[in-house]
Amino acid sequence: LGFIFRNTNNEVKKTELVIFLTPTIISGDFIEPIPGMKSSSTYLEYYDGARDNVLNNALYYQDVRGKILTAAMKYASESQSKITGEAIVSFSLASDGSLTGDPSLVNEVQPELAEVALRSVKGSAPFPPFPKLLRRDTENFKIRISFE
Repeated sequence: LGFIFRNTNNEVKKTELVIFLTPTIISGDFIEPIPGMKSSSTYLEYYDGARDNVLNNALYYQDVRGKILTAAMKYASESQSKITGEAIVSFSLASDGSLTGDPSLVNEVQPELAEVALRSVKGSAPFPPFPKLLRRDTENFKIRISFE
């Protein structure tokens, strides 16, 4: 009877796993606080804050990438020729979400794809300001734009 009820499912699923490892040296009865940890907070509160920080940053990067890819699809559909290939665009953002300088291509691509990729980054600016927990003045990005 087992053969009748058997089921096989082949599915490809992409997931991301983030693991935080923070070594803490314990000697005797005294535990050293983690650098940057407030003396009034517990280890659990500290790690919850660190997790929230990573999630906020990841969501911000995803938002920037999504905005650029949406613009790339729009500009590619307006193009006179069929665009194929992959472009990697490098650019920097200020904490207020504005571009600092012009975006540049990391790899060599067809002129039509280069124009769409650079236009997508410039046309998507300004981006949202950095999350409060991202304590930097500027952040560098590399975005892969692919057309098949």
